[in-house]
Amino acid sequence: MASLLQELYTEMKFLQRANYSFVSAVTVAALDIVSNFPEEVQHIWRAKWSLPKVLYILVRYYGLAYLIFQGYVNLSFNVPLNVHVGVLSDTTLTPSLTSNNSCKGYFWFWILFGDIMFTAFVNAVFTVRTYALYGKNKKVLAFFILLCSVEYGVEFYTSFETASGAVRTAFDVPPGVPLPGCLTTASPIKLNMTLLSWVTNLVINSAFFVASLVKFIHWSRDNAELRRIGTVLTGRGRQPALITIVMRDGTVYYFLTVLVVIINMCATITQGGRWYPFTSSWLIVAYSFAGSHIILNLRGSANKDVVQSGSESSVSDISLGVLRPVRPPRYSV
Repeated sequence: MASLLQELYTEMKFLQRANYSFVSAVTVAALDIVSNFPEEVQHIWRAKWSLPKVLYILVRYYGLAYLIFQGYVNLSFNVPLNVHVGVLSDTTLTPSLTSNNSCKGYFWFWILFGDIMFTAFVNAVFTVRTYALYGKNKKVLAFFILLCSVEYGVEFYTSFETASGAVRTAFDVPPGVPLPGCLTTASPIKLNMTLLSWVTNLVINSAFFVASLVKFIHWSRDNAELRRIGTVLTGRGRQPALITIVMRDGTVYYFLTVLVVIINMCATITQGGRWYPFTSSWLIVAYSFAGSHIILNLRGSANKDVVQSGSESSVSDISLGVLRPVRPPRYSV
């Protein structure tokens, strides 16, 4: 009895710490939205409707809405906070557990409409960005659509298997046991499938980065062209801020997403994924930050260059389209 109570107490403390990490991630996401909202109104909401604007809204707000719903479930108690010893009379909690259709639905939603859905939105942002960098080259677009489709397929298969296992073993917390949220006794997915999903994600991220790097090297070799575009946009013979922003953000956000993916991969394959609840919410926050700022910063920079050049264009004219130093002065983000 004493050992079982200690096990219950340990699990409660573990869930509590996981919820602390979760609430911290949600707070960071909300703070980023609030602190950048004035720029968002100017460069996003006042702009014409376009694919980048839709992607921005999805990347920016779907993740926060998803995390808020997840937090509502994870922090909810369906029973009073008092422990009845009679519940713990057996050597395990499992025999007294019953399935809960609400929790089954939650596991389907949490696993299939969380990380993989969100990475798909952000991959779409990076795909359109790369398409713009390469002058709307349809072969480049088709190539990255194919890569992202392969990634989504691998991740969906792995996530579907994980969700199926979680749904089959979902259970209600016994009456009087103060454990919040939905629980499951599902076994972890096979290690090789888990690694395949994460490695595929890393490969796609790296492909976007390498494509941007190759284009920047190509531009850098033609310094005269860069100075010409800088003169057109800013009145000065220098590389425009727009191109600098493209490469700076691409590099910073690449390493940010790679770092958080590696952390989540390690959490997933360690101790049967026990530590994943500590890190999963940060994956969404990092992807939201990267995907939204890729668009927001680029639009802000493009608008600044247009203003400095004295053009009558406005930020509403700027969308993710052609981005190359050969057709000034209209640049698209």
